[in-house]
Amino acid sequence: MHVPMKMRCVVFNSSNPNEDKDDHPCTFSNVVVQVLNYLVLVMAVGHLLKEVLSLFSQRLSYLEDISNFLEWICYISAIVYVLPPCDCKAGYKREVGAITLFLRLDESYLVL
Repeated sequence: MHVPMKMRCVVFNSSNPNEDKDDHPCTFSNVVVQVLNYLVLVMAVGHLLKEVLSLFSQRLSYLEDISNFLEWICYISAIVYVLPPCDCKAGYKREVGAITLFLRLDESYLVL
């Protein structure tokens, strides 16, 4: 027997001060979206581990490159965006997603 999970989306930074913080039910309606959320999560964690290895191998020279800081912010904001892995993107989620997309675009321009 399948028991649906009762999760709530937490709204940390809502533009409406009268909005109930627990009024956003967390739903898992689209399987493709859920798979892509987990894929982004795995890839972002993998890239963070790669950055940690680069930090240890390059030591002080790693900290001299600004693109490394942008990558850290991008990967962490991607993780924050996909957690919790439900359909709810209320509150700060849209802003974090915009930051992630902007930094990825900016990083691609730095590579060129």
